Parts: sequence; structure tokens; C-alpha cells
Amino acid sequence: MPPPILIPLDQATLLFLPSPDSGDGTVVQVCIRPAREATVDLLAAFYLAQDEISELILRLIALQPPLSRPVSIEFDAPAYTLRADTKKWEIGQDLKLKWGHATVTPGPYKWVFAFTPKTATEIGQDKGRGRSSI
Repeated sequence: MPPPILIPLDQATLLFLPSPDSGDGTVVQVCIRPAREATVDLLAAFYLAQDEISELILRLIALQPPLSRPVSIEFDAPAYTLRADTKKWEIGQDLKLKWGHATVTPGPYKWVFAFTPKTATEIGQDKGRGRSSI
């Protein structure tokens, strides 16, 4: 089943997260950037992995508690590497957002993901080492 939202490549996306304690919720900025020049091969690789990447990002952001400091995480999948970094979301703190009548609080950090597709050689080497999916 595909995720409820597909996060596009190289576009800022705002994700609204409901509060687990029925509060007003939070909004987080997410962006997936190509780690190198966006070639046809890179775009094709992203298209093939977009469902999986979107689901991974949604789970990561929805399950973690609000961050108290920046983090960096790297996911090594069979066909790509995805690096996640959080950065202070300074412009977000000035936003006044609502979901219906409820006020939504901007998260303190934005998430920036770097997508790097693996080459056929790298994929073959990973299979030889018995590496598994995320």
C-alpha cells in the first residue's frame, strides 16, 4: 500500500502532524534533495524509490518525539542511500498556521534529506556482502 503522501524531490513540503495528546499539532518542513546533479538516471532511481522513501520519512517524523537538538541519520538501502539532517527552522518560527480552527505549532527543526542512488556496481557489491533493505 503506498504512503498517504508522496514527498517530491527538491521541493519543500510541509507535513502537519496531529498531537498524540489531542493538542493542536505540529508542522514540519521536509525536503529531499539530490545529493548530486539531477540526471535522468537519478530521477528514475528516485521515482522507483519514492514510495519507500516517503513512507520512511513519514514514519521517522511521526514517531520521534519533538527534537531538542539537531540529528543526522543515514539509511543504506539496496538501491540508494538517504541521509537525513535536521536544521533550525528559523523562518518556520515566524509562521502563523492553522488547521481548521486549531493553531498548529511549527517544529523547531526542518528535515533535509539527501538522496544518492547507487550505481549498478555498488548494488552488486551490496548483494555480495549480503546487505539487506532498510
